[in-house]
Amino acid sequence: MIGCTTCHDPHLSTKYQRGGFKGQTATCITCHEKTKVLLAPEQHRSCIDCHMPFAGKSAVSRTITYKGGSVPKGDIRSHIHRISDDPTWNMFTDDGKYVRTDSKQRAYLTVDFACLSCHTGKDKAWATANTNRIHGETTQ
Repeated sequence: MIGCTTCHDPHLSTKYQRGGFKGQTATCITCHEKTKVLLAPEQHRSCIDCHMPFAGKSAVSRTITYKGGSVPKGDIRSHIHRISDDPTWNMFTDDGKYVRTDSKQRAYLTVDFACLSCHTGKDKAWATANTNRIHGETTQ
């Protein structure tokens, strides 16, 4: 089971590179050692860029406009790691106050947060069609 201390040292700050985040080699890769990024230009990215996008807002957010829509970019990283490739899935409840969960109580990031906040020249159809190209069948 993943808990806070899996990725964070509770005695150190995660802000300003003070050591509170243990790093991908002590977190993501520990369980997902066979996972590969298959697209060479994207290998400079870290796991959290897509799997923990800035989806939460404590004080400030801005709107990122992509082809066919927009998404708020907050100032807090999401701690939801699972990405849904269902283009009809809504990450938040209709009133925007809560994260939506499926029948098994699992929450999912949506492609607009995970993909389109960076790939602004693309749309949901592109993001949905290309999600498997990032990792292929190598993920665990």
